[in-house]
Amino acid sequence: MASLARVVLIGWTSFAAALALASCGDDRALGAGCDYFGAHHDIGSSWPSQDRCNTCTCDADGMVSCTLRGCVGEQFLVRRDLDLLFVIDDSATMADAQASLRTGFSRLVDVLAAGEGGLPDLHIGIISSDLGAGAACAGDGDDGRFLVGDPDAPPADHCWIEGDFLSDVASPTGRVTNYSGSLSAVFDCAAALGTGGCTFARPLEAMKRALDGNADFLRDEAALAIVIATDQDDCSANPDLFDPGATETLGPLGPFRCFEYGVTCDEGGRSPGPRHDCQPASDSLYFGRVQQYVDFVMSKKPDPSLIVVGEIVGIPPDDNHATVVADGGDPSRPALAPTCESPTVQATPAFRLRAFADGFPARHLAATICAADVSEGLIDIGERIADTLRTPCLIGELADTDPDTAGLQVECVITDVQFRNTPQQTETQIPACACMDAGACTTHPPTDAEAPCWYLARDPERCAAQQTQLKVTIVRGGAGVSSGTTTRAQCVVPP
Repeated sequence: MASLARVVLIGWTSFAAALALASCGDDRALGAGCDYFGAHHDIGSSWPSQDRCNTCTCDADGMVSCTLRGCVGEQFLVRRDLDLLFVIDDSATMADAQASLRTGFSRLVDVLAAGEGGLPDLHIGIISSDLGAGAACAGDGDDGRFLVGDPDAPPADHCWIEGDFLSDVASPTGRVTNYSGSLSAVFDCAAALGTGGCTFARPLEAMKRALDGNADFLRDEAALAIVIATDQDDCSANPDLFDPGATETLGPLGPFRCFEYGVTCDEGGRSPGPRHDCQPASDSLYFGRVQQYVDFVMSKKPDPSLIVVGEIVGIPPDDNHATVVADGGDPSRPALAPTCESPTVQATPAFRLRAFADGFPARHLAATICAADVSEGLIDIGERIADTLRTPCLIGELADTDPDTAGLQVECVITDVQFRNTPQQTETQIPACACMDAGACTTHPPTDAEAPCWYLARDPERCAAQQTQLKVTIVRGGAGVSSGTTTRAQCVVPP
């Protein structure tokens, strides 16, 4: 395989401008040799072009000529940055579910810390689902603001955070945090939101307001994970739905309105009985389409592979049925029967929230909130997030650098980058495994004795969405990856 020491790409760059400058004679022949972007080069010498992907040469006539290869931007095989948003229902029935979530958080952290390079560089934001509900819950509730503990109570001593959200990133001198104590202890305090929130939970709209109103939280290159915990479905409706004086038209004021006007089933009405084929309403006077929230999140992260949605909710049954019953406290009022229950938690089916999660195929996971311990659900969500931080499939069209040889012959550079975008950044290029030259990595994969090295192999299952279906495998021979390490792939693409 040809050496790629000359390919040292940094970010997305248009090489057309650099090549235009190289060919126009712009201050290139001021003496013996060539001047190129402020640097002098001897005749016959070569160097990386301004795009850091092509190669330029100083010709005998003092003019600069550059190759015309295309190049890709940075693709991360192992990503460091994770923005993690928790949307937690703080209504009256959530005390035990909140406690279980806070206890299980450490298990999610353990999963993330077990990945290559250790714990990702974290931003963790916590919001409630309380946005008020017109006259039913006066005001705008917490309005999507990041919270540190119960907004109606003074923060505990161990809940000290400098800023609106938790920050925990690797550095050459250890983790740099904006809080005191352990991450799990601070989360346990910060996520104790209490149970004084509005009865009408509006997690999707709260999520939207949080991500729209906290620009410092989202990082351009970070994966985004959203975890929603609630024992009821989303009720992100306009204020008219919560009008306490509209009982003649909307029925008794209560959570059943959210089901009646936010979900459509084969059978309607308020009388007790089964409801079948229940789906989010697409033409409600009070609710927007769930898809608008999917589209919003996608606008923040246009690459869907960087988004994970985890839900700890009442999971609707597979056949999408629900049952309307008489309210236990007032038989004259309709209510929705729980889809799951435990000694401490009852949850109604979250049809709208499931539809939201389904908007991110293969990147969502739901766990029941009725479990005595939601740790297992958080572990599963953590594994889905960890999988998102590892993206070994090569993206886009790659150049065939040796068309005379059967199969696609690619040129790539794989690099471990530690403490990226800091003054202490270091880069270590990983060589290709010997089997790459022989094209035999699939039948004779490298052994640990060759480590570290990398090779390519087709993986139609894992890389089904990518044109080449090629996956990068790095053989490390059992050696660990240093904290704060991102693994980067750079490959030549057609010009």
